[in-house]
Amino acid sequence: MNYTDELLNSYDSDDFELNISKIDKNEKNYYRVKLKYFFDFPDIFSKEVIEEVFNTEIVAEDKLFVEYPMITNKVLSEILDGNFSKKYICDFSVDLLKKKTKLDQLIETLENQAAQDKIYFNITYDEFTKNKTDIFKLISRGFKFALETNDNMPQLSNEELAILEVLSCIVVNGKDINKEKYKNMKILENKG
Repeated sequence: MNYTDELLNSYDSDDFELNISKIDKNEKNYYRVKLKYFFDFPDIFSKEVIEEVFNTEIVAEDKLFVEYPMITNKVLSEILDGNFSKKYICDFSVDLLKKKTKLDQLIETLENQAAQDKIYFNITYDEFTKNKTDIFKLISRGFKFALETNDNMPQLSNEELAILEVLSCIVVNGKDINKEKYKNMKILENKG
């Protein structure tokens, strides 16, 4: 086994796996990434309670320390195989923006051109508007963001839309949006 294979295999885990699914059936190169776990909990806890805890603020942040190296490893493996087209939209916790040291430790594995070309951080419109300055700083470092819409997203002015163009793509959930207004952005329709 050579060094490259050894490195790529070092991220294999019996406890975690990446669940990668297509976002938009009409867009073959964009995928949503979710971390799945494979460890048992006592039967007294329901699946719903376990999922709720797995997605609470601090656990949601900490699971990114598993997810990001695993997706970076997948990206590097694909590049070595000559596949440059796939893009992955991963979870992101805006609470990390208030924790600079933790955020820097987390994104260190993604701070390379190969990963930054293929990995997008998923945020909502509200998260974007409340954290614009910090998100712009990450964009200036080469990171990409995908804006996820929902039915509560307000109608945006042309000025607000122009600001959104710094984001790499929009994932549309729920009601349709006026695609003509977002003509300078990649639009993915999440029908699943």
